[in-house]
Amino acid sequence: MHIVAEHIIHHAREVPDKIALISGEKRITYARLLNCIQVAIGFLQKSGLKRYDRIILAANSEPEFVYGYFAAHFMGVICVPVDPRTSKERLGYIAEATDATCLFGFESGYISGYDCKPLISFLNSESDAIPQIQVDSRTIADVLFTSGTTGNPKGVVLSHHAISAAAGNINQFIQNTVDDIEVMPLPLSHSFGLGRLRCNMVTGGTIVLIDGFTRPGSIFKALEACRATGLAMVPAGFAVLLRTGGDRLGDFGEQLRYIEIGSSVMPLEHKQKIMQLLPKTHICMHYGLTEASRSAFIDFHRECSHLNSVGKASPGVEIRIVDDKGDECDFNQQGRILISGAHIMSGYWNDSVRTLKAFEGEYLVSGDVGSKDEEGHVYLASRESDIINVGGRKVTPTEIEVILNSHEAVEECVCVGINDPRGISGSAVKAFLVRSKGADEPPKPAVLASYLRGKVETYKMPVAYQWIDRIPRTESGKIKRRDVLTHYHNMQ
Repeated sequence: MHIVAEHIIHHAREVPDKIALISGEKRITYARLLNCIQVAIGFLQKSGLKRYDRIILAANSEPEFVYGYFAAHFMGVICVPVDPRTSKERLGYIAEATDATCLFGFESGYISGYDCKPLISFLNSESDAIPQIQVDSRTIADVLFTSGTTGNPKGVVLSHHAISAAAGNINQFIQNTVDDIEVMPLPLSHSFGLGRLRCNMVTGGTIVLIDGFTRPGSIFKALEACRATGLAMVPAGFAVLLRTGGDRLGDFGEQLRYIEIGSSVMPLEHKQKIMQLLPKTHICMHYGLTEASRSAFIDFHRECSHLNSVGKASPGVEIRIVDDKGDECDFNQQGRILISGAHIMSGYWNDSVRTLKAFEGEYLVSGDVGSKDEEGHVYLASRESDIINVGGRKVTPTEIEVILNSHEAVEECVCVGINDPRGISGSAVKAFLVRSKGADEPPKPAVLASYLRGKVETYKMPVAYQWIDRIPRTESGKIKRRDVLTHYHNMQ
C-alpha cells in the first residue's frame, strides 16, 4: 500500500466493527469511517474540487476533520491543515500562499474572498462507492505550515510517500498493533498529532481524540474509560499532568503499553518521574522537524544512561554531524545535523530558494547543532539560528540554560543574543528567567553570576539578567526566542 488512506479500506473490509475513532461519546468503526470518507469525497467532488487543488482544513480534534483529511488524500487534493484558532492574518497568508480553493471549518466570510464552509459539510452528501485512489506515492499529500518561531511560516511539502514512510518508521520503533487504543490530546494541525493519527490508521488501532492537554482530568478520564494502551503528548503536557495530577499517572502503569513524547525540551526530573511512575511502559521520545518527522527516538528505560540525548536515528533514517565545510565531525564533536530518509519533505511550497538552501545533496539541513557518540546517540545542542556569536566565538544558549534551570529559584529560562551594552564584543548573552513558585524573591544578578561562574567560560556569562512572567512558546512547546526579545527586552 503506497498511501496511508488505503489501509482504512483494508480495515473496513477485514475488521469493519473495530473502533477507529473515539470522540466524546462518539464511537466510529472502521466501516463507518470509510463510509464518512466516501460521503466527504462526494461533497468535495460536487463542490468542484479536483486533483492538485488545495483545501484548508481547520484541524479540530473531531471526526469530521479526519473524514475531510483522508477524502482529500484519496482524491489527490492537497490538504493544508491549520490550527482552528489561528489568526485571520495568518490564515489569510496561508490561503493566499497556497491559492486555496476552499476553507473548511471557518464561518462564511471569515476570510474575505474565500469560500468558507463548516466541517460538517462533509456529512451532507451521499456516496456508497469505494474510494478510488487518484494519486501515486510521489503526489503531494499535505502542506504543513511551520509554527513560525521566526518570520513568516514556511509551507512544508510532504508527499504520500514521505508520510507513509514516516508512519512505517514510527510503528517499527514503538511497535504499534491493531490492539492499541491511544489517547491523543494533540493538535491535528501539527506533524506530531497527524503522525499519531496516521500511525494508528495504518495498524488498525484506535485513536481517542481530545482537544488539548490543559484539562488533565479529561485525559485521566479517557485513559480509564477507554482502557487506553497508549498516550501521546508534548513535554509541556506531561508537565501539566505531573503538576496537577501528582502521581496519578502511575495508576495506569499496568495498562499503558507505550507513550510517545514530542521533541521539545523536557526537564530531566520529568523524564525520571515518568520512568518511576511507569516502570513497565515503553516510554519513547522523538526528535524531528516538520520537514523530517521523528528522525530519532530514545526509549527511556532501555537507554536510561543517555537521557540527555535524543536517542539514535529512527529505522530507515540516517543522521550525520558535519562541520561548516560539510566534512564528518569526530565523535562527540559539535556540528550541523543533516538527515536523510524517505520521510523527509519534498521542499517548501512555492519557494525554490529556501528549498535549495534546505538540502545538501540528499540530506536535509535540519538547522540544528549537535553531536553524536560512538554508539550513535545524538545530542542536541541548539538551533543553528539560536547560536550567539560572542567576539567570534560560538555560544550555545542551551548550555547556559541547563545550568540556570538547576537553580532552585528558577522555574525556566531562555538565553538570547543582544548587542553588547559594554561595546566589547558586538553580541553578548542575556538571560530571561521565570521565577520558581517556591522562591520568595528572585536572586540578584550577582547571585546568578556567582552560580554560573566556573561552570561556563567567562565569555559565555550573561551580561544581563531579566525576570519575566512567562516564556512565550508555540502550541507544540517550542520557545519563541524572537518574541522574548520583542516583548521583554528593554522593558525592565
